Amino acid sequence: MKKFSKFEVATIKRTAQSVNPMVSKRAKLMEQIVALQEEYDALTLMQEQYEASIKTMTGGYGTEDLVEKVIETTGSVDKTGKPVKVTKYVLKYPETIIPVIDSVTSEEIDESAEVTSTEYSAEEESPINKIVEDHETSTWGEVQ
Repeated sequence: MKKFSKFEVATIKRTAQSVNPMVSKRAKLMEQIVALQEEYDALTLMQEQYEASIKTMTGGYGTEDLVEKVIETTGSVDKTGKPVKVTKYVLKYPETIIPVIDSVTSEEIDESAEVTSTEYSAEEESPINKIVEDHETSTWGEVQ
């Protein structure tokens, strides 16, 4: 165990006094963060419960994915002189289209869909034959 000199003790106390406002402010901010996180989580849960039927209908998309909030001014003013605004909720996509998915999951693949193929006769130029011919005539990778 280290024993501090009177000068070290004085330095520690001065430093503690200097950083005390920062320590107090950090503690208050942490309390606010915890309270705000709880409020955020509660709002998220309520939103998920409201949107459950929409997500089921659309395959997981919520209202924020599908609808855009548009605020328009009407050109008139109210009795206090402030412009009158109208809020509209507009679909981002046509009514029959769901947004494009960046990555497809196995749950979203329609396994009952019919797969079609194109057949080429031996005389016809198929994309595969073209690749094979190009590879055969290429000098890439040959050792001389």
